[in-house]
Amino acid sequence: MELHKIQSLLDQVGIKIKHGEEIAREKGENFNIFKILNLETRENQTHSAFLKEMLDPKGSHEMGTVFLNHFLSQIKNRLPEQSQKIKILDRVNSSNCKVRTEHSIGQINLIEKTGGRLDLFIKDKDGLNMIENLVMTLGSRKHKIIFMSGAMQNEHALKAINLGVKCFLIKPFTRQGLLKAVIKALGKK
Repeated sequence: MELHKIQSLLDQVGIKIKHGEEIAREKGENFNIFKILNLETRENQTHSAFLKEMLDPKGSHEMGTVFLNHFLSQIKNRLPEQSQKIKILDRVNSSNCKVRTEHSIGQINLIEKTGGRLDLFIKDKDGLNMIENLVMTLGSRKHKIIFMSGAMQNEHALKAINLGVKCFLIKPFTRQGLLKAVIKALGKK
């Protein structure tokens, strides 16, 4: 390759790098409070804790749902326009949400690609609201839903039944109990 072609290629790469740096600067992507405070390596004690506190409607910021609503709107803006997830996000009652850090989603299974730990877990406080949102979003009651509760109350059971829930599990439950509920929900013997 000729020297002038190599120089031209390097000049083009330099222009693209400079352009990328300008965009990062304009978007504020270079600002990192954790880097400034020399806390980059302490994610669990800093990043996750900070984000949890900001997104928590009952956080010490005393701004209620402002940050969580903005966060959810940013997620919605990044989803395809016709996504079912947008409809579900529209029905989230952010004032009922609880935010937790380091939430386990079970033992890691590399074969089935399940399990692990979530840095941040945002959960609607009332599982019934989540079921109602799901039923309303999907538009039918044909879905098999198993209602799991740590404190099953009559009013919750009645509302769940009205939403189409036919199977209930009270926490803690065994694998065998879960298997029986799944078989019942699927209508198999």
